[in-house]
Amino acid sequence: MKYQVKTSRDAGGYCRAWCPALPGCFAYAPSRDEAVAKLQETIESYLASFDAPLAGLVELTEAYAGDTSQRVGP
Repeated sequence: MKYQVKTSRDAGGYCRAWCPALPGCFAYAPSRDEAVAKLQETIESYLASFDAPLAGLVELTEAYAGDTSQRVGP
């Protein structure tokens, strides 16, 4: 299952990552890679809480302003 991920940086340089399709699924970390990795774990936990059969098969895509989405994650 694919989920679009959005990222941004705050004034302190930390990266935020969130999944617009899944309310409450977000992560905050010093780097984009760390934030996306934490978000992947968050999404998998979220899906597992509903006994979703694809909880271990989450694929994230990240949207960049002006660019097409690209796959991130394993």
